[in-house]
Amino acid sequence: MEDSTFIYPSSEPGGINAGITLCKSVRKNGKRVGSGTVFTIKTDESVRACVDLENIRFDKGRSITFHVDWLDAEDNSMFLKRIDLSPADSIQTLLSSLSINPDKRIPGNYKVRVYLFRELIAEKKFRLISEAQAEMERLKAKLTLCHSVDKITGERIGIDTVFTIGDKEKIRAFADITDPGKRGSGEMAFLFDWTDTAGKSLYRKEITISSLDSASLLSSAISISPENRQPGIYQIKFYLAEDVIAEQRFEIKAAPVVAKPEKHEKPEIKAVLTLCLGTDKKTGERTGIDTVFTIKENEKVRVFADLVNPGELGGRKSEFHFDWADATGKSFYRKEVDFSPGDPAGSLTSSISIAPGKREPGIYICRLYLKKQKIAEKKFRLK
Repeated sequence: MEDSTFIYPSSEPGGINAGITLCKSVRKNGKRVGSGTVFTIKTDESVRACVDLENIRFDKGRSITFHVDWLDAEDNSMFLKRIDLSPADSIQTLLSSLSINPDKRIPGNYKVRVYLFRELIAEKKFRLISEAQAEMERLKAKLTLCHSVDKITGERIGIDTVFTIGDKEKIRAFADITDPGKRGSGEMAFLFDWTDTAGKSLYRKEITISSLDSASLLSSAISISPENRQPGIYQIKFYLAEDVIAEQRFEIKAAPVVAKPEKHEKPEIKAVLTLCLGTDKKTGERTGIDTVFTIKENEKVRVFADLVNPGELGGRKSEFHFDWADATGKSFYRKEVDFSPGDPAGSLTSSISIAPGKREPGIYICRLYLKKQKIAEKKFRLK
């Protein structure tokens, strides 16, 4: 049947049929509470079987005998209940229950069978789990792999499942844990296990915590420098005690071979971006240097781009532009700036208003371009 009850048809046409519903309890009005096939072993709790009968007939006014038999994983009978119905009975549902106290039951697979006289007419399987197992089944985790994390915003940078070997490169794993169930106090032991292409453990990180909020996050990282890793398919598993609650496969690729530049080639122009609130009118010193700014009336965020090796521009006048964007990367202000190598300032500048009517709290980005090539970028936060 749809509810996973096994039905054994009667040997007689139009014979008695039975459907089995398992639940935690049955109210006085007949409503069944906690129906299912998985139950948690607890003190003073039981599994109740409701056997719904169809086509009940009493031949020659004789009584009908049913047996409800509860069996363990080895098909050993744990409890057998006999129920006799007479023509005077109006019962359509048979009831039987099995205690699931910890001192009587262990986790495992069980079943209940219903017999009409000696003939098996219905059967249903169910599973008993410990409270610790129930806790683990409620708890879920999602693994996310990335290159790095923004120190200011906590944003994960370079989320992917394919990574390239490189000096000082790492893969960072974050386990976002959610627990919709309400748990008591006690320590919980988690484990990150990184394995290589042959399934051999590379690095294991154990984390034990005393309690979890409704949402929590744990992390681990491994190096993927050339001396530590080879190209191939790797895997990370996240354990709670001895049970895997999340896992992720990922690929580590060899670094591409880059041809060395010829002697006549010149390095790309670079710039260092500095964000601040303004400059001292007397000394020209930049004031309020930061990456976090407060939204205020008549307040601005100013950026200075200090060019590295501006002489590499070849003595030509160059067209730069600043691009200010919100957290989605959408540009909201662009400023074009021309620069000549003979300019004694050696830096470019731009600014935006951060008045309440113009900006909202959040993460913003300032980028510097040389024509269409981005040469520098800086993130900042408005609060």
